[in-house]
Amino acid sequence: MKYRMFVILGTLALGLLATACGSDATAVPAAAATPTTGPVSTPTATALTEEAAVAAPTATPPASVDFAGKTITLLVMYSPGGGYDAVGRVVAAHLPRHLPGKPRIIVQNRPGAGGVIGTNYAYTAKPDGLTIAEFPTDIVVTQLVGAPGVAFDFQKFLYMGALQKATKACYYRTDRGIKTLQDMIDSPSPIFTGGSGGSSDVVLSGLLKEELGANITQVLGYQGTADTHIAIESGEVDGRCTTWSTVPASNPSWFETTPALVTPVIQFTIGGADKAMPDVPTIDDFKDQFSDKGWQTLLATIAPLQTYRTFALPPGADDSMLAAYREAFESMYNDPLFIAAMERANRPLHGQNGATVENILVNEIKVSQEVRDNIIRLLAAK
Repeated sequence: MKYRMFVILGTLALGLLATACGSDATAVPAAAATPTTGPVSTPTATALTEEAAVAAPTATPPASVDFAGKTITLLVMYSPGGGYDAVGRVVAAHLPRHLPGKPRIIVQNRPGAGGVIGTNYAYTAKPDGLTIAEFPTDIVVTQLVGAPGVAFDFQKFLYMGALQKATKACYYRTDRGIKTLQDMIDSPSPIFTGGSGGSSDVVLSGLLKEELGANITQVLGYQGTADTHIAIESGEVDGRCTTWSTVPASNPSWFETTPALVTPVIQFTIGGADKAMPDVPTIDDFKDQFSDKGWQTLLATIAPLQTYRTFALPPGADDSMLAAYREAFESMYNDPLFIAAMERANRPLHGQNGATVENILVNEIKVSQEVRDNIIRLLAAK
């Protein structure tokens, strides 16, 4: 298994601190993966009846943009089966009727190098509006820390909007007996924590280990969410630190038993618990146990999650094309049919328009050299 590949994070001004980035279903650093194209129709994207389609709101972008008879490719940077893929397919099913000409949208998975391979591909795509991307906000810091293999500039993508805010959490098999952060610290044996490597998840696990003394041993190299969850089910690893919403959405059977297969132990939120985990302690409760550098590194890791499931056009698309997509995207995430589809897929929805995402990712990203160096070190740690 490969243990390193720099990926992900960026920073935002957060309170008095300037911070940055975060990940979900990442892929192991590897040679360019063979793209796979999946069907648009999925159980999470219910086909619309003609009557429902007529009733749904429709954007009215500039007349110069018309996709009638066209097919648009939506690039997903991770393998099928994870959260990015699931949300991307819901969008592929619902965005077309909000675009002028109601084009067809197909999903193409381009996994590899924790999202870098697909993002590089999206960055150089022809800016004619026929290629769009589900941009993995998690890999912002890949560029900021000067990771090898990066051929994109995240501040030059043209952002259509975002669909979620996300909360990272560490969760472990309930039969492992790890119920609290103190249990993680006091554990006499290593707590094997799985992941793909090179992502914000690795940084968060590393901070728990270094700053708080959690007895974590990271087991990296899995291809993404689906593979890591198989490892948890089999007992190969004890758990994982990643975006919590992906866990019940991808594995509903885990929560059909009492007790559930896994238990969330700590959530990485500031200023209050995620409503999906109201009784799980927040990392904010342990702030006074962090060094100043460690705390700023933590903030840099989780701040960009407020623009999760972000969608973008390649650099160079003209203003009318960007306006058409932004209008259609906002119309889509306010559409009751789309909202219902996201609910059926058990995916939280927090729509943000393109201007909001642009302000966060293009205008507010900052990172100090000290935090940058710490992130690099944590990403490379075993």
